[in-house]
Amino acid sequence: MSQHSFESICAILRCTSAEFSSVYDSDNLSTNTLCNDALDVIVQNHEHLRAAEQRYRLDISLIAMLNHAPRECGKRYIAVALRIAGDKGGATVVDIARAWMDYLFFLVLGLSAVDTGSSCNYPTPTQSKSGQGPLREKVATREQHKCAITGTIDRTYIEKLRGQSLEAPPGFERSTDMAVAHIIPVALLVNFAKNPTEPIVVHTRNMLISWTGLDAKKLSGSPADMARKRSRIAHSTKKKKKKKKLSGLKTNSPENAILMTPEEHCSFGQLDIYFDKGAHSTAPNKYTVRIATNFLKLSNGRASAEVEFHMRDGVQPPDPEYLAIHAAFAKVMNTCGAAGAFTGGTEDLEDDAAL
Repeated sequence: MSQHSFESICAILRCTSAEFSSVYDSDNLSTNTLCNDALDVIVQNHEHLRAAEQRYRLDISLIAMLNHAPRECGKRYIAVALRIAGDKGGATVVDIARAWMDYLFFLVLGLSAVDTGSSCNYPTPTQSKSGQGPLREKVATREQHKCAITGTIDRTYIEKLRGQSLEAPPGFERSTDMAVAHIIPVALLVNFAKNPTEPIVVHTRNMLISWTGLDAKKLSGSPADMARKRSRIAHSTKKKKKKKKLSGLKTNSPENAILMTPEEHCSFGQLDIYFDKGAHSTAPNKYTVRIATNFLKLSNGRASAEVEFHMRDGVQPPDPEYLAIHAAFAKVMNTCGAAGAFTGGTEDLEDDAAL
């Protein structure tokens, strides 16, 4: 992993990237050892973390980030940061915990709300619509014109069949309008492309790469690439050309999109539901849709769903890495109660269950 992605956390820790990397790259410190040491740091600073935030559990957020990092490199990143923070004192441990929540988790959830605004009835006039027409057609073809989670039929497809005097498929009575849900919010990638040097954007991008292990190229390239993309957008004088540039972001593709009912789209964007690989490790595109909150059910009344994606007409299934990242965010945000704090809900947390 590039030292550049460590720069944001190093600024908060008040250490150099070289100092951070010397621990991160050490062959004498296994990830398991570093994680155990990190848990000790969390326990030792338990009271500081509890006192610093009343809306959700900062201490549990750190444990969840260790437990649910999409890759081992992400666990190691969190553990090294906590090791250095622990040496500097409780205030620094609180500072990095807050930074991860503010710059990474809350910001990503907020931009996800921009993408899901219409489904959740939010007043979000700026929500991203780039590429929705062609993208919707591709994803609807792959999903056979049904919600990938509930199997509800797309009303637009029914209307198209009727317009061609064709027979509607069984279950058409339960048809409804569909929405294209982005796994990684397109608004996040647009933000990266338009504002590549803004401190908050830099912190979010660095932390996202460091914790998830996501290849920077999947975020539409390096900061320099995004700066060039921004320059092309700024100097474009034709509206159609500008739209084309925005719709070309790598995550605005079928690999980052799923067809859902508006209800599932809203729940997915709020991290209330996620695709869990779990017991399907041998089936590359099969998942169990799980609900992260106790009081929620899917729009068909069920508490879970088994979903398997297939490539159809050349349209690729959703990227498993993107789905794993979304699931990790959902687990962290709901385990510590931050998702409920963001949406105004409340969660029952066992006081010290994670400790």
